[in-house]
Amino acid sequence: MSGATVQAPPAAPPDQASDDTRREFAIAIADFGIAYNTALEPINPEPRGDSMLRDASSIRFGRRHVAETPARPLGISSEDPGSQLVNYRHEPLPLRIAEASEDRARGGFDYRQARQRADRASPCRPGDADCLGDMANAFSTRVHAGRDEWLAGHRQPATVTAATRELLRGTPHEARLDILLSQVEQWRRDFNCALYPASLLPAWDGDQDDRKAERCDPRIERREPWRVFGDPATPILPAYEGDPVQIRLIQGAQEAQHVFTMNGVKWPRVPGLGRSAARPPGQSGPGFVNAQSIGISEHFEFDVIVNPLDAPHVDYLYFGSSVDQLWDGLWGVMRSFSRPETSPAPQPLPSSASAGEARLAPQEFLATLGNPPPPRPETGDKKLAVCSPARPGAAVPYRAFDVSAVRVCDLFGDCGGPAPSGLEYSRRFGIRDERSVIYVQNGAPRHCMADNLARGCGDPARRSNAEVLQSLRHDFAEGRPLEPLVLRAAAGECLEVTLRNHLPLTLEDGPTTGEDGKPAEVPEAGAYHNFLPMITDGFNLNQFRMSSSVGLSAPRVAQHPLWADGSNIGLNGAVIDRDAGPAAWGQGSLLLPCRRQDGENCQTRFWWSATDLERGHAPVEFGGLPLRSFGDPIKHPMHGLGGALVIGPERSEVCPDDRFGAARRRPDGSAWPGGVSAEICAPGGRRYVDHVLMVQDGVNATRGGLPVGNLFGAEEPDDYGLKALNYRTEPLWARRGNDPSVGFPERNEMDYSRVLSSARLQDGGCAAGIDPSLRAPTPCDPETPVLTARAGEVVRLHFVHPGGHTRQQGLAVSGHGWNPFPWSADSRVFDAGRRTGLHQGVFNAFAPMMGISLQLDAGGAARVPMDYLIRSQASFVFDNGLWGLLRVEPPARRQGQEAR
Repeated sequence: MSGATVQAPPAAPPDQASDDTRREFAIAIADFGIAYNTALEPINPEPRGDSMLRDASSIRFGRRHVAETPARPLGISSEDPGSQLVNYRHEPLPLRIAEASEDRARGGFDYRQARQRADRASPCRPGDADCLGDMANAFSTRVHAGRDEWLAGHRQPATVTAATRELLRGTPHEARLDILLSQVEQWRRDFNCALYPASLLPAWDGDQDDRKAERCDPRIERREPWRVFGDPATPILPAYEGDPVQIRLIQGAQEAQHVFTMNGVKWPRVPGLGRSAARPPGQSGPGFVNAQSIGISEHFEFDVIVNPLDAPHVDYLYFGSSVDQLWDGLWGVMRSFSRPETSPAPQPLPSSASAGEARLAPQEFLATLGNPPPPRPETGDKKLAVCSPARPGAAVPYRAFDVSAVRVCDLFGDCGGPAPSGLEYSRRFGIRDERSVIYVQNGAPRHCMADNLARGCGDPARRSNAEVLQSLRHDFAEGRPLEPLVLRAAAGECLEVTLRNHLPLTLEDGPTTGEDGKPAEVPEAGAYHNFLPMITDGFNLNQFRMSSSVGLSAPRVAQHPLWADGSNIGLNGAVIDRDAGPAAWGQGSLLLPCRRQDGENCQTRFWWSATDLERGHAPVEFGGLPLRSFGDPIKHPMHGLGGALVIGPERSEVCPDDRFGAARRRPDGSAWPGGVSAEICAPGGRRYVDHVLMVQDGVNATRGGLPVGNLFGAEEPDDYGLKALNYRTEPLWARRGNDPSVGFPERNEMDYSRVLSSARLQDGGCAAGIDPSLRAPTPCDPETPVLTARAGEVVRLHFVHPGGHTRQQGLAVSGHGWNPFPWSADSRVFDAGRRTGLHQGVFNAFAPMMGISLQLDAGGAARVPMDYLIRSQASFVFDNGLWGLLRVEPPARRQGQEAR
């Protein structure tokens, strides 16, 4: 395909289509991608030799340093230089939210968080939906369309550093420098010509002869006519609704670990085993996943189905699941269209600020597969289509949740005070986050069998955000614990979720503006050490403000990707707003902060379904799933905004006599909603203990009023930031009385034999050498989770990871093993008794966007009551606080049984 005309290949004849007819997309992930900007500056270079002249303060405070301390190439790279790529392209988030200005004094570019709205003329005000610098718009095509169009039509200045010119002075290369810069600019033009359809590209301006240059060299091929301005440079994968798609994922000879994930779809954990109904009855199915870890020289293939939900256009986000890989630009979009036979008219979509709308007619460039069109959902509200009953007229089990996103200090009413409340990660060691943001469940969920989903269980009295916040403050004043959000539901249920945004228009975590109108350097107390890859010199984690827009996203469950994904991806926002009129401009399925104090307009409602749309809404017991916010995919997880959705057996409930609920009761005896631990009662008299552990491996926290430093020896962003479980940490360096900066040679001289002990000495001290804590279950316990079960009880342990760093982990529970494939043959029922031939004691390659469920027999095979260590096997992560205990107690005494 070349030139301006693209011919779609003919559709596969219907008599040749089969179950194996599908689209295939090859995705190659790479890191250590050595790259330069157009000013010839290296991207994320190594420090200068081994002198470490580029100290951490430069990165923390946003000071330019590449131009001032030029890097020198190394024979072997050791500290993750360059960038990360997908099919040799990337779209770094810092370049999406920043504006660059040429620095003629130092060369290269100065970066700051963009201050304009999408039209590039109006200043961005707090609460505006179309701000270029808002991380909530980082994935939005519409917001960035105007800027991309301008970049495609204007020359870009590029000034090399004085050091570079001086280095070349007097050499044969000196005269070639300006020629090279001109060639780089031509390359940039040619790249845009290959990226966009010819109908979108404007003529170049600013040529020396004052004439408009031709748009593009006619020899340049345009292979992606489904693109519009504002799209990422990474691959856009086109498909029709209902298409079977196979992703062929590879990684070559690079260094880092990666996790590929995609919003709105799921696939079998083991390729080729998830769609057959003829598996032996006693054999385990693979289960469904939404993320695939991959390392050096590995490949994976997996199949997904593009949701058949009668949407005119949907963009699905695929990405490397960690904050580091998003920052480096490892993400893209799968773009689905309505089938031509159901929607033959081209769909108008915003393409640029000046051209207005482009009419994408997929039948002109995208062949159909010849397979029959998917069944259309029942008429009515498309947002509810995922909850359609398996049989016409049947009632649907229905559960409704009400959730708030709120600052912790707002829960206690002391924001803006001298010592605002926050997440206390460790009272023993004074580790906390005053800027924390969390999800909170407002009241017990409503549950019923609904024969009219639009009516649900009957609409309750609608409460404003102000009324809800007042009720929450009352609860937390009475002692409600601060813990991650946990929503529990049963397989087959329709889940109605109301999300409320209580955040202010402007959050504290971010730079301020100085008297000269330029960003002021962040103060010491706000300059976190939890860095990201240094892909933009002088612009890192501490140089942009956390977004006040929020979302609530869950993988694997059935959902309409336009309204229920909790994100602002590609053109989805434009599709949602199209019916509301030309002036409408929202943020996809994200929720903006309130402009009005009463908060009446800052809530939204959406639906998920614990079913498999591919098999006629069959119930699926998904287990533990991470909940996250794509309102700010970088900073929200660093400040605690995350949680878990646990899908248990069909018709299961938290037991009426749940013993864990006794510690979660108000003074009047009623229960606070949620809880990370519960007893679950399932049909047939089954009962088990259900524990949730939310993994946090990139926390922004302070100690003594200053940010907690990175662990000594942590050379890569993968290992930066504090580690925690369920908002609790107990670093080993702190238990030995040290600071994280103390080196391993010195620490290795210390006695670690009792560092994990909870024993108390006769003098009242702790054997581990730590101070007793009234917060811990026993005074010398760690403040990290101490989960309890009785010997012989069945325990389901759900690990979820809403967002964090790239480092993959091995999770272990000492003395216990589990079936790694605990699923029925059709992967719908969690059944640890199924045959697999495997039994393991470590779950490997756990990383962001993953949720896993392990079923254990408390006390191991011998059912021995004692304490068992829960930990990450990754040494830096374990040392930095990611561990806890499973306390197995003796079996409960039966009534009348005498103590022995």
